[in-house]
Amino acid sequence: IKKSEGTFVNGDKDKLWKFYYTTGELEEEMVYNKGVEVSYNSYYVNTNPRVQLAVANGKIEGPRKIFFSNGNLSSTTEFKGGVINGTETYYYRNGALRYSINNTNGDLNGDLVEYFDNKKIYQKVKFVNGNREGASKTFYNNTNNSLETEGNYTKGKATGEWKSYFRSGQLYRKENYSADGMFEGMITEYYDNGKIA
Repeated sequence: IKKSEGTFVNGDKDKLWKFYYTTGELEEEMVYNKGVEVSYNSYYVNTNPRVQLAVANGKIEGPRKIFFSNGNLSSTTEFKGGVINGTETYYYRNGALRYSINNTNGDLNGDLVEYFDNKKIYQKVKFVNGNREGASKTFYNNTNNSLETEGNYTKGKATGEWKSYFRSGQLYRKENYSADGMFEGMITEYYDNGKIA
């Protein structure tokens, strides 16, 4: 069974090279320009695409696409000079959007809304220079997509009052964090009838 095939020019790999699984199916394709890699594609055994990307000066450049084995897109990520810089978008295996957010030189920036695979909201949070910042909310994956937790972040640390809720929407727990993210004070918990536990 063929393991690989391609051409050399003056001792360097050039143009299209192909690499195969031990079972004979195509595993990878790499394009070279006088020994320098300029693109890369890989495949699952079932021939569906696995990874697609371009290379410049030895570093990933432009969109990198990763796929599930069923052929659906798993993620797209923009690179500049080998560093994530641009939009990151992730999907579930069924094709539903998970989340999309901007990335600046490897740090997440902007508002993030993440979804369950049934399109209900999972969480809402903001990122600044890679850290969670400001109001944050998570939600239950139930019929009403009811609120599960809410609170605030400061430079990636939970601060101030945080609340948790039962699926019914009734308050379940309250706790507080200091300005440097340390737990402080008492935790107050409630029964689902609203009485303090």
